[in-house]
Amino acid sequence: MILEDPLQMANPRKAFTENPWTDCRVEWTHSGVSPMYGGEPVNDDGSPLTEDISGGFAKGHYEQHMAVRGSISVGEEEWSVDGFGLRDHSWGPRFWQVPWWYRWLTGNCGADSGFVVSIVARKDGGRHMGGMILRDGEYEHIRKCAITTEWEGDDAYHHTIHATAETDVGSYEISGKVMNLIPLRNRRKTDDGEQLVTRISEGMTEWTFEGRTGYGLSEYLDQIVDGKPVGAAEEQPLA
Repeated sequence: MILEDPLQMANPRKAFTENPWTDCRVEWTHSGVSPMYGGEPVNDDGSPLTEDISGGFAKGHYEQHMAVRGSISVGEEEWSVDGFGLRDHSWGPRFWQVPWWYRWLTGNCGADSGFVVSIVARKDGGRHMGGMILRDGEYEHIRKCAITTEWEGDDAYHHTIHATAETDVGSYEISGKVMNLIPLRNRRKTDDGEQLVTRISEGMTEWTFEGRTGYGLSEYLDQIVDGKPVGAAEEQPLA
């Protein structure tokens, strides 16, 4: 599907039926520039958990910063790719309504520098902070972080981002500006018939990190209540 305006995906049925389609091809070679981080939670002795503690939001997950070379073609156009990114994979049952909101920032500033910053918020106010700072092929694990956002338009899409992250080694400042954004929607009805709406906004973002410029994603998940993303009013500075 070819979208003139990515924001049309706020209404996916209309976007898929009213836009033209064409063939596309992606051919990439991936090489890791960092350790792989993640997996499934296990007991202290390494045995599998007998209880599912995911709450319905993925049994396991991993991430890894990558170098990528190859090409993308859409219709008659083709672009060469020679850069950096991040792969992640989750498995197990997933209900997008489990988090109240989350922020997931990923960036690369070359083969030796990058980050993942993550905040996942529950409706009761609880939060989980995490992620990694990539420096010279090794990860520093984030112990505490905060994200503040400038929003754009009546639908409140994220536009400008500032993040602060702390590891056992030091603290880091990250700034980003969204270059392009596409909203994805998931809907589910409860047993009582209530319609729940979740928006996952994917922003292609230019980052400034440790004096360098890099690129990656800013993924914002929010439950939508009264037409607004719930996390827009709940972001807090680093405590």
